[in-house]
Amino acid sequence: MATFQNDLNNNVQRTIDLTYQDYVQTNATRSILEDKMAILEAKLLEAQQLLLQLEQPVSFSLTSYEVLENPDASLNLVFTEIILEFAYSLTPTGLLFFAENDDTSEKVLIQLVDGLVLFEVNNVDAVMSARSPIVLCPGCWFRVIATR
Repeated sequence: MATFQNDLNNNVQRTIDLTYQDYVQTNATRSILEDKMAILEAKLLEAQQLLLQLEQPVSFSLTSYEVLENPDASLNLVFTEIILEFAYSLTPTGLLFFAENDDTSEKVLIQLVDGLVLFEVNNVDAVMSARSPIVLCPGCWFRVIATR
C-alpha cells in the first residue's frame, strides 16, 4: 500500500510540476505577445498618422510648382475638362493651372486675378477667356471646373 501511495504522490507531484511549468511558459508567452502587440499597435498608429498626412491637400509656396506629363507619350490623349479644388491664404493673385501643347502652341490657363478666377484658352487663332463673377475669400475652399 505504501508503494501505491508513493506512486500516487509522485504522479500527483509530476502533474503539479508539469502544470506549473505550463503556467510559467504561458505567462512568459503572454508577456512576449503583449510586447509584440504593443509594437504592432504603435506601428499601426504611426501608419494612420502618415495616412492622415497623405489625405491633406498639397500646399505650394509662392515660387513652387508641379509638372505633370502624359504618362504614355505614344497616346494622343485629349482632355476636355479640368477640375481643381483649392484654397488660398496669402495673395488673391496667382497661377493655378497652365498647360501648353508643344505641337499646336495651344495654351490653357486658370489663374486668380484679384480674387477672381480667370479661365483662358489660346488656340493661336483666338484667345477666349471667362472670368468668375464671384470674389473668392481667403482660406475658403473652392472647386473650379473648366471645360473647353
